[in-house]
Amino acid sequence: MPSCCPPSAPRPSEKVLEFFWEQLWPAHTLSGKRLPTIREIARHLEVSTSTVQTVFAQLAKEGHLTMTMGRGTFLSTPGPEETETIASATATPVAPVLTVAAWEEELAKPKMTWAKGVGAGILHETAKNAAGLTVKMFFVDRLGADPQSAVEEADRAQAAIVFPHLDSNAPLIAAFRKQKKPIVYINAPSPTATCNFVGPDFFHAAHAIGRVWKEAGRRHAVLLFHRELMENAQCAAMLAGVTAAFGPDSSAHGLELSYRTFPNGIPTGLDACLERLFAGPTPPDAIYTSVDNLAEATLQWLLRRKFRVPEEVSVICGTGVYPSDAFSLPCTTVQTPFEEIGREAVKMAATLMENGNRPLPGVWLKVGLHLRQTTTDQENRHLAQCFEAL
Repeated sequence: MPSCCPPSAPRPSEKVLEFFWEQLWPAHTLSGKRLPTIREIARHLEVSTSTVQTVFAQLAKEGHLTMTMGRGTFLSTPGPEETETIASATATPVAPVLTVAAWEEELAKPKMTWAKGVGAGILHETAKNAAGLTVKMFFVDRLGADPQSAVEEADRAQAAIVFPHLDSNAPLIAAFRKQKKPIVYINAPSPTATCNFVGPDFFHAAHAIGRVWKEAGRRHAVLLFHRELMENAQCAAMLAGVTAAFGPDSSAHGLELSYRTFPNGIPTGLDACLERLFAGPTPPDAIYTSVDNLAEATLQWLLRRKFRVPEEVSVICGTGVYPSDAFSLPCTTVQTPFEEIGREAVKMAATLMENGNRPLPGVWLKVGLHLRQTTTDQENRHLAQCFEAL
């Protein structure tokens, strides 16, 4: 049996972010402090200059850096007027109000365990908070389309936790940003986000899965997503993790990796897609889906076509964000720490209120794995070891 996957080394972009937040950002009070050159940082961290450039460009977009051609890169520090506005907007009253923006419809559905789990974590942590936080629900499916309701909510509250419905939450996000009040995102709001979010670490989970499949002799892995890669951090991390596990020379070793997207996890067209994939020269023998209902539809198709699962095709399901019609999907499933996400989001919001809304590095939480019969016994033993080592 192959040895357990060692914990994956940090990605180059993660090394740059960690260096920025731990070594460079603490000097943010020094107005206009000039940073080392991109080339110097790349040499120090042993990463490419393009990686540093990409990370710094995102940090500049978020307002933490100023990059000036010919002059260099400088830490951004709010001026006196802005500092006064931030202090006024984030002043903590006796019982600060924490707005939680979520969908009422999702919280009402018995099968929406992810929303209930995150909500439970938020309530538990709020009850323990020494500042006496008060949670106020803002149901975006009823109020989110009304900009005035969003403005009134931002007037009442000191911070917001936003569930992953960014389009619906746009008015509320805009209102809190205008008043320079903290916003904590459940899951990274984009694949390039660096701060003020709490989410599951799907990169290292996908890396472990890819390693196990590679060492088990799987030749063609297919990833089925519920969102486009450029708009969803979860899907982007899954693809990056499996790609890293297969390695840059994967094609030379006969390994193939492909992906398909089904908006909102609705499996319309999935049967035809699978027909084409399995009719190709290298039929898939490993499938990783980002949500439950894509996994269920895939399993049903495989069983109708008389494929032997997991001997011929190994199937692993992602996060459980969109539950299938079955309460318990008989599929090996990555388990998101929903309650822990809620607790950490409250801690981050409280810290942001205390520190004047200075950005905090995003938090990636370890995920678990529920082993079932859609992966082989050998794969299950190896997966258990790998996820334990994450």
